[in-house]
Amino acid sequence: MSDYKSILVHYDAGKTAPVRLETAIEIAGTFGAHIACLYALSAATEASYGYEATNIMREAQLRMRLEMQAGARRGYDECLRRTGFERAEWREGTADALDAVAQQARYADLVVIGQQNAEWPSGVHRDFERSLPLAVGRPVLVVPYAFERRPVGHRVLIAWNASREA
Repeated sequence: MSDYKSILVHYDAGKTAPVRLETAIEIAGTFGAHIACLYALSAATEASYGYEATNIMREAQLRMRLEMQAGARRGYDECLRRTGFERAEWREGTADALDAVAQQARYADLVVIGQQNAEWPSGVHRDFERSLPLAVGRPVLVVPYAFERRPVGHRVLIAWNASREA
């Protein structure tokens, strides 16, 4: 197994984002790696309600996304404070989450993302976790939304179906 020097963590507005970061911190601690934590959401879809209503909806969506971003940053800061991890940086993506993570993954040895849960909206499309591994060309660790904290990498499951994508 090669050493990981740079780990990219996709951080969204979901409840499980701090668990994803803690998992990456555990891996980074093993390898002495640096973590780039990228906050990126999927592009908002706009419906056409007429000029005035569309502007009101756009402003409300922007306010909501800024509040989500501030909450995510607080979670990131709290996680770093709690763990004492210092080799991390916060990044914010302006493109769609899939495009932003795929672009930043070019510079990482490992990408850590979270499994989506329909009950806990996170600001990314449902198919994000299925589309990303094909888009990045890097190893991707998907942290389940029902992840129980235990040491990472002691029990490994490899799934293979001999398809082109695998």
